[in-house]
Amino acid sequence: MGGAGLMRLHSLRMRAFGPFATEQVVDFDRLGAGGLFLLDGPTGAGKTTVLDAVTFALYGPGERHGDGRLQSGFAAPDAAPEVMLEFSVRGCRHRVTRVPEHERPKRRGTGTTAAPATVHLERLEGATWVSRSSNKAEVADLLAEQIGLTRAQFTQVVLLPQGEFARFLQASDDERRALLTTLFAAGLYDRITDELDRRRVEAVRDMEADRQQVQAWLSAAAEAANLEPAERGDLARADDIDAALAEVGARLAGSGREAVAAHRQAEARAATAHAGAEAAARALETARVVARALAGLAAHRARAPEIEGLATEVAAARSAEPVRPLLAAARDARERHREAMAVMPELPDPLAETAPDDLAAAAAAAAEQAAALTALVAREEQVQGQLAELGAARAELAAAEAEAAGLLDRLAQLPGLQERARATLAESQAAETQIHELSQRRTALQASLADAQRVEELAPRVAERRSALEAAITAHQEATDAHQSLQERRLAGIAAELAGALRPGEPCPVCGGADHPLPAVPAPDAVSARDVAAAAGRRSRAEAGRDAARSAHEQAQREFAAAAARADGAEAAALETQLAQLDAQLRVAQSMAAALPERVAVATALGRELEGAGAAAAAARELRGALGARCDALTERTEALAAELRAAAGQDPTVAARQRRLREDADRLAERAAAAAAVLRARADLDAAQQRAASEAAARGFS
Repeated sequence: MGGAGLMRLHSLRMRAFGPFATEQVVDFDRLGAGGLFLLDGPTGAGKTTVLDAVTFALYGPGERHGDGRLQSGFAAPDAAPEVMLEFSVRGCRHRVTRVPEHERPKRRGTGTTAAPATVHLERLEGATWVSRSSNKAEVADLLAEQIGLTRAQFTQVVLLPQGEFARFLQASDDERRALLTTLFAAGLYDRITDELDRRRVEAVRDMEADRQQVQAWLSAAAEAANLEPAERGDLARADDIDAALAEVGARLAGSGREAVAAHRQAEARAATAHAGAEAAARALETARVVARALAGLAAHRARAPEIEGLATEVAAARSAEPVRPLLAAARDARERHREAMAVMPELPDPLAETAPDDLAAAAAAAAEQAAALTALVAREEQVQGQLAELGAARAELAAAEAEAAGLLDRLAQLPGLQERARATLAESQAAETQIHELSQRRTALQASLADAQRVEELAPRVAERRSALEAAITAHQEATDAHQSLQERRLAGIAAELAGALRPGEPCPVCGGADHPLPAVPAPDAVSARDVAAAAGRRSRAEAGRDAARSAHEQAQREFAAAAARADGAEAAALETQLAQLDAQLRVAQSMAAALPERVAVATALGRELEGAGAAAAAARELRGALGARCDALTERTEALAAELRAAAGQDPTVAARQRRLREDADRLAERAAAAAAVLRARADLDAAQQRAASEAAARGFS
C-alpha cells in the first residue's frame, strides 16, 4: 500500500480495543523506515487486532466481529473504545476516528446503557486538520472513493488471511495455484477458460457436422445429376464448391426440363384414365345397390313368420295406447309422493304423527314466543355495553386510585427532595463564591511555580557562568604571565637588539661612542618587540574576556537571587502538585457553579410542586370517591338485568339463543306441516291415477 500514488499507513492509535486496555500507538512511518517490518508475538498478543483495527477504522464493524466484540474486556468500564488511523492516498493525508457501539455506565443510577457508534473523517490541509464529515454513510462513500476497494477486496488482497501465508509458502505449484484462486477469487477465470474450451469443442463438432452435411448435399446433387463415380470424386475434392455445384445445377436444370415435358404427357394420359375409372366406379356402385336390395328382399321373405307376430303385437299395442298416458300419470303421482315423503323433516317422537293443522298451530305458537323475546334480546345486547362501561369505570377507578397513591407518595417524598435540593443549591452558591478565591490562589501559585522553575533553570546557568569566569580568569592570568615573561626576556637581550641597529661610524644610542669594537650578539630565542606586542594584545583580549565573563556571571547571579527570593525556597515539583490539586478543586467548584441555574430551577420547581401536591391529592381522593359510587351503581344495575335475562333464557345459554331456537322450531314445524299436506295431496293424486288406469285397462280387455 505504500507505492507512489497509492495508499500508505502512517499511524494507528487504539484505546480499550480488543485485548488492549490502555492506549496503544503503532507508528508505521518509523516501522517502515527500513522498507519492511514484521508483526511478531505469541498467540493472543494482539497481532490480528492491529489488522482488525485498521479494517475497522476504514470500513467500520464487519460480520466477523460486529460492534459488541470490539470493546476491550480488560479496560475500565467507563473507557470508551476508539481507533484512530492516519493514512495518505495519492499524496493527500487523512485521519479517521471511529468509536464502535459499546456499553458504558449510566450517568445516573446503576447498570449500563448503549453508547452509539460514531465516526469522524478529517483531511490535513497545510498544518491543520479540517473536518470532512461525521455522517456514517457519507464517510463510507468518501473512504470508498479514496481507497477504491470494498471491505471484501481490502481484506482479501491487502490483508492476507492469518495462517494462509505459511501454507502458501510450503505448498506445491498446484496447491499454491488453488490457494491463490481462493484468496483472490480467481475461480471466475477458470470457469471462463472451461467455458471457452467447451465452446471450442462445440465449434469443432459443428464444423465437422457442417462438413458432413455439405458432403451429403454434394452426394445428393451428384446422384440427381447422374454423375459418374469419377465425376462425383472430382466434385467432392473440388476447391471451388460453388462453381462445381453451379455446373451440377445446370445439368440438373436440363434434366428438369425433360422431366417436365414427360410429366405433362403423363398428366394427359392420367386424365383419360381417370375419366374411365370414374365411369367404372359408378357402374360398380350401381351393381352394389342392386345386390343389397336383392339380399334385403331375401332376408324379408325368410322373416315372414316373425313379422306377422310383430304385427300382432303392434295391434295389441295400438289397443293399449289409451292406457299408456294413465299409467304414466300414475308413475308421476307415485314419484311426487316419494319426493314429498323424502323432503318431510324429522320431528321428535311426540310430534312425528301430529296432523298438519296441529303442526301449523305449534309453529305459530313457537313464533309468537320468539317474537315476545325481542325486547329482552335487545336488552341483552345492552348488557355487553353496560359490562364494557362497568369495566371502563373500574379501570378509571383503578387509575384514579393509582394516581392518588402516587400523589400521596410524591407528597411524602417532596420535603426530603426539597431539603436535598436546597443543600445542593447552597453548595453551588458556595462554590461560586469560592471560584474567585481559588483563581487568585492559582494565579499566585502559577507565579511561584514560574519562579521555582526559573530558579531550577538558572542554577545550571550560574554554575556554567562561574566555570566560564574561572576559565577566563585563568586565561587572563596565563596571558599576563606570558606577556611579562616576554618583556623580561626582551630586556635581557636588549643589548643584542640595540647592537643589531648599530651602523659603522654612527654614534651608539646608549653610550654615544662611534666605535663599536664588541657588539652584543642576539641569542637564538631572542624576543622581538613584535613578539611582546602580540603578547600584549592577547593579554588585553583575555582581560576583556575575563571582564565579560565576570559581568555575565554577576548578571546570572542577580537573576538567580531574584528568582530564589520570589520562590522563597519552594520546589517546582511540590508547586506543580499543589497547582494540580488547586486546579482539581477549581474544576469541582466550576462544575458545581455551572449547575447553579439548574439547581435553582429544581428547587423552585420542587417548591411549586409541593404547594400544589396537597390540592392535587385532595382532588384525586374526591375523584376516586365519585368513581367508586359510579361503579357501585353500574354493578347493581348490571346484576339486576343479568338476573332478569337468566330467567328469560331458561335452559338456553342466552335469551338470543332461546329466541333462535324457538324460531328454528317454528320454521321446522311449519316446514313439516307443509310437507305433510303435500304428502297427503300426492297420496290422493296417486290413488286417483291408479284407479283411472285400472278402469281403462279393464275396458280395453287387459286384466
